[in-house]
Amino acid sequence: MTNETMMDKLVALCARRGIVFPAAEIYGGAAGFYDYGPVGVTLKNRLREFWRQEFILKMENVYEIESAIVLPRIVWEASGHLAGFTDVLVECKKCHLRLRADHLIQDTLNIVTDGKTLDELSAIINENNIRCPNCKGELTSAQKFNLMFKTHVGATESSESEAFLRPETAQSMFLDFRRIQDAMRAKLPFGIAQMGHSYRNEISPRNFLFRLREFEHLEIEFFIHPDQKNDVPDDLWDKVKDLEVLAHSIETQEKDTPPKTYKGYELFDKGVFTCKWLLYWTLASYKWLSRVGLDTNRLRLRQHMPNERAHYAADCWDIEFQYSFGWKELQGIADRTDYDLKRHAEFSGKILDYHVAEENIKVVPHVIEPSSGLERIIMALLESSYFEETWQDEKNEKQERTIFKFNSYIAPFQVAVFPLMGKDPLVERAREVCSILSHNSIWYVYDAKSSIGRRYRRVDEIGVPFAVTIDYQTLEDNTVTIRERDSMKQERYPIQELVEYFKTRIRYV
Repeated sequence: MTNETMMDKLVALCARRGIVFPAAEIYGGAAGFYDYGPVGVTLKNRLREFWRQEFILKMENVYEIESAIVLPRIVWEASGHLAGFTDVLVECKKCHLRLRADHLIQDTLNIVTDGKTLDELSAIINENNIRCPNCKGELTSAQKFNLMFKTHVGATESSESEAFLRPETAQSMFLDFRRIQDAMRAKLPFGIAQMGHSYRNEISPRNFLFRLREFEHLEIEFFIHPDQKNDVPDDLWDKVKDLEVLAHSIETQEKDTPPKTYKGYELFDKGVFTCKWLLYWTLASYKWLSRVGLDTNRLRLRQHMPNERAHYAADCWDIEFQYSFGWKELQGIADRTDYDLKRHAEFSGKILDYHVAEENIKVVPHVIEPSSGLERIIMALLESSYFEETWQDEKNEKQERTIFKFNSYIAPFQVAVFPLMGKDPLVERAREVCSILSHNSIWYVYDAKSSIGRRYRRVDEIGVPFAVTIDYQTLEDNTVTIRERDSMKQERYPIQELVEYFKTRIRYV
């Protein structure tokens, strides 16, 4: 299957089954914006809750907030976004189509241009006579384009009313640092976490859910003592130290050699990571992604080169996924040092330090930031879980199906309930099964239309791991057929044992 075919099939399946589809679709869609249907919303909720379980509820020192989406101009001046949150674009002089320069070069020449200057990008375009893909017109020189969405607060439009939609959730966690510290009596190290929508005016949204103008962030700002950046508690370190990962360090990138496989502890012992807290959050994030169900053969760590590193970062690593369109950033984990708290203290005039009682000193904490876009995780999960299967049945006839092999604890619905025929008393008994599942917090989908084979195919396409069929034997002995999605194996179980059956098979791991 070609990369284009994979993408086309995913997009079509997601639209057909109510997972995700273009916003304003009846008007031709809006580039970079997508709506989630019933199946997609449930899948997103599963991932949100699993992230919350792992990184907030299981950690006593991480506190969740929900902050405003629109913030005044001064916030983004302090953060550096107004000056530096840019991409490089070129514009066609004839049809005025705007394109990201690096994307255009990569699509045309198949080369990566990370870290190239404006002049270098312009030179590559001119030397290779790259033209507008729309009308073959001449392109302008490369120029910076700020990705922030601007608005005004109130009835008047002036510099004082100017505000911006947040391009990340991080800044509010720095703004609220003092408030959360005081309210929760938090002691270093501690984290502030947030899930929420972010907005970026991308020049050229592309690759389905990968590059969007509206997306959801999962972010943590983890505050640590600047002199204790390697003091990871043993109970946390023991959970990740033996994890095996593929890592593409600055050294292997400069030498143009393949990434190397390491155990987690080796990355620190051999000096690949020099900040142990940065390594911990990288490994913990990697482990969570693997538990979500991402194909670990398509995951790797990549260290940012010095010329591509954000201005605030002492070091930064991406967890990359090999999408059908290449290795791309799935999640970033950065050592932001004390940049943000110092900048906001400077611009606001407020004190944003921390009093270390044991040492009787005040410090400005350093920050480790694991940050990911939920849509990119969903995109990687869809690609990891998508399968097409064919086989010969007992009549030697070809059968085929499309399937999402989601983990049982991530699948949008965990059980499908089917009355064999859409009439009483089978429907009545099926509704009884639905009630039992619902009262035991087992998410189900009910379907009584068309043949049982077609219903199986429908729920296979949305990744439901189990199906329960109520037939005429159920009326005689109170048993039902349970069909397992991946093997298609079927077994009969008493209705009174269903909850125990599913509770042992549907769980966080």
